Amino acid sequence: MENVVYKDTKLEINVKAIEPEIFLTKATYYSYDVESGRFVIHLKKDLTDFSIPEGTDLKMTLIKLSDNTKYIVIPEIEDRVKGIISLVIPKILLGYVGGVRAGIFIKPPNSQSVHGGYFTFSMALSDIDDDNEEMVEFYNQLFEDMAVNFEKDVNELMANVEEHAVEKIIEYDKKFEEVETKVSSMENQAANMEVKQEEILKKIVENDVPTKSESSANVIYQVIGKDKVRVSLTLDYQNKIRGSMLENPNWAGAAHGLNNLPLPSDFKNEAVQERYDALASRGEGDYVHVGTVSSNQYPCFDHRWGVLEGLKHFLGEQFFIDRGATTFEEQVEMIKEILIEIKSNVWSFGKGPSGNYVVQAVFNSVGNNWTGAKTNSSSSFFKTTITSSKDGIANIIDDNGEINYIVYSEKSSDSIGSGIYIDHTDLELTFDLSVNEHIKLMMAQNQVENIANIEEAAEGKTDEKLMTPFKTKEFYLNETRSRRQKWDEGLNWIAHRGNNTEYPENSLPAFRSVRRHWGIETDIQVTSDGQWVVMHDSTVDRTTNGSGLVSSMTLAQFRNLRIDTGVNSSLLSDEERIPPTFDEFLLTCKILNRIPVIEIKSGTYSTANYSVLKETLNLFGYDETNCVLGSFDYTVLSKLRNIYTNMELHYFVDSISVTAINNAIELGIPTTISCSQGSSTLSIDNVRLIHAAGLKVGAWTVPDESFDKLIQLGVDYITTNSLSGNLKYSACSLSNGFTDNIDSGRVKESFVEEVGGGMAHISFNVENGSNTQNSVIAMLPDWAVPIYKQFEKCCIRVSSANGDVVLGTFDVNGRIAPYNGTAKSLAVGLKWSNRTSWAAGSTVYKV
Repeated sequence: MENVVYKDTKLEINVKAIEPEIFLTKATYYSYDVESGRFVIHLKKDLTDFSIPEGTDLKMTLIKLSDNTKYIVIPEIEDRVKGIISLVIPKILLGYVGGVRAGIFIKPPNSQSVHGGYFTFSMALSDIDDDNEEMVEFYNQLFEDMAVNFEKDVNELMANVEEHAVEKIIEYDKKFEEVETKVSSMENQAANMEVKQEEILKKIVENDVPTKSESSANVIYQVIGKDKVRVSLTLDYQNKIRGSMLENPNWAGAAHGLNNLPLPSDFKNEAVQERYDALASRGEGDYVHVGTVSSNQYPCFDHRWGVLEGLKHFLGEQFFIDRGATTFEEQVEMIKEILIEIKSNVWSFGKGPSGNYVVQAVFNSVGNNWTGAKTNSSSSFFKTTITSSKDGIANIIDDNGEINYIVYSEKSSDSIGSGIYIDHTDLELTFDLSVNEHIKLMMAQNQVENIANIEEAAEGKTDEKLMTPFKTKEFYLNETRSRRQKWDEGLNWIAHRGNNTEYPENSLPAFRSVRRHWGIETDIQVTSDGQWVVMHDSTVDRTTNGSGLVSSMTLAQFRNLRIDTGVNSSLLSDEERIPPTFDEFLLTCKILNRIPVIEIKSGTYSTANYSVLKETLNLFGYDETNCVLGSFDYTVLSKLRNIYTNMELHYFVDSISVTAINNAIELGIPTTISCSQGSSTLSIDNVRLIHAAGLKVGAWTVPDESFDKLIQLGVDYITTNSLSGNLKYSACSLSNGFTDNIDSGRVKESFVEEVGGGMAHISFNVENGSNTQNSVIAMLPDWAVPIYKQFEKCCIRVSSANGDVVLGTFDVNGRIAPYNGTAKSLAVGLKWSNRTSWAAGSTVYKV
């Protein structure tokens, strides 16, 4: 191809199977641009490059909009992989004046034909197109018209000059008189100033002026007075370089919302440099276009304004340091204080199935939603403004010191796409500065060096530093952290209604047999005579031999019931079958050194009921430092917070919502949102959002197979029916034909468990299987595998008739594979050859 320099217009067009909208380029080419002007078109589908395979039939149509004359041309393929094609302005447009609509049609081999989109441009004549007779005639006529108009304009100009000359002479005479008057006035003022100077000199001689020390004491107030300076700063995309936040700290990007609007975190792809350049200025013909690529999508564009960094560029880093804002978090809080108004201006319009429609909204980082929507139904670029006043600014500036604004149109339909067009956007910041305040803050900051920090306060070795009230409180809270919360931070496990895997739920045996869990969960409610008792359901029908509401029974009637449902309920004594009181539950937790996690059932409780609750907790030594109260009922939790300022509250919910998060924030720290483990709202994004608010996250009721998923999400509490908790438990998965010797239910399954201190306990009672040495009885879970092989004694039945039992051995094989054995396994040892039925063993070993 010849080495030709082209006048290029670059486009980015989305390929769609449905009829696309027309892309308005506003580009104009002249007759001298024929065969030297060019469109370079980047084809995309779903925001990725649309590659053009070999054998693709690629055509373009050119339609003169003045008479609908249609031509078919073949574009050049510049890059098949990236989907870049080009169209050089053809000779058929030579001498044409008017609009042109271009269409792209693509038929890949063995595939459906698709539209590559439409775009428009204009053709015009230039003053060098003298080879075209039509153009010569046009320019001759234009010259004649210009000559006639020029003569007419000259005559009118001369007449206006004569008329205005007289007016100006009169005007200047009047101003000269005013100047003479002002000069006379200034002469009088000068004479008065001479008199005042003499008076001042006299006072100085008499020492009737403030001394230097007296003046310095009040210099701040004498210099600045009481006024503040109002300052405005506009942020935009001038000098923005894609991928860099140094020159310009603002960011922009596009996304498509499927059925719902995307959150700021969903905008992953930064705008290309051409889009930043288009947004930097207004009304210069270039703009940003975002269109949908399928149905039910919102075309969206995010403007992320770096407010803190923008102010630091404007005011300087030292401004913040002087005012004591040395950390990033302190600087974010500072700008929330000094800003008094923020305006987001966007020049845009939109298209959708219903016509012209575009929306601008701002993100509320506290409520986690888009708010303050401003709509625009114009068919051309129109300015919309969102104004945020002082009261609302703190809610829209996020922890990064940024504000997000979204521009979007309505959802696309199955047949009609949606698009937004943005010409320009900027952000106006208004803030007040007081020199008086700034100097005072500088002075206070200089004194900070003489205030003790936490480490110095704890060390207690100097008498030369001060403790401010704030620092004193901070030191106190830090020192009393263990008093306010006695358990370790991290992941903790809660036994749901006690050990309900082996005993009936919420029974005393279920509570007393909890060994591997950090906490024991139960449910309490009030009897008709005001006593707190343990029962999950509002009625006693499901779990006892009685019927009726708990709230309609006296304590005596409740205690006359017997638990008759649940695992091994028939094995319980009569005393163990009595439904527990709240007192019995707390006593069990205290004996076992387990944290009571108490769910108060939804309902209306009196002040007396809450008083009895607190008295009962106090009786067993429980307060806001060593137990947890929770409920599904937000009203109940609010009353509990009034009683216990620092009690950890668990807000139980079926799903996580903005309302639930806001309610939990309102309850204050420490609060946990505990959600059903099967809810789709228990997501990594919501967990991070809750943690960012200073809250914790729990999940209920989690089966063994979901443990890893919840651990990866980063939850803080797992409530479960499993025997496995903070200390793990696992039934042995037997192999090589071995089966558990249950002995009619009198022998427990073979199992392995953690017992703390880096030790594990394994117990087995098996029959059948192999007697060959090193045969695997079961594989060990990873957490129960030692490094080295260990072996212990076991009992082996060798004669059922005579009841003979001999001692043999079994192997706990470690990570290092044993000779002729299998690593990480429980295996047959010595003297198994004469086994006739069962073998049983148990040991505690070091992991």
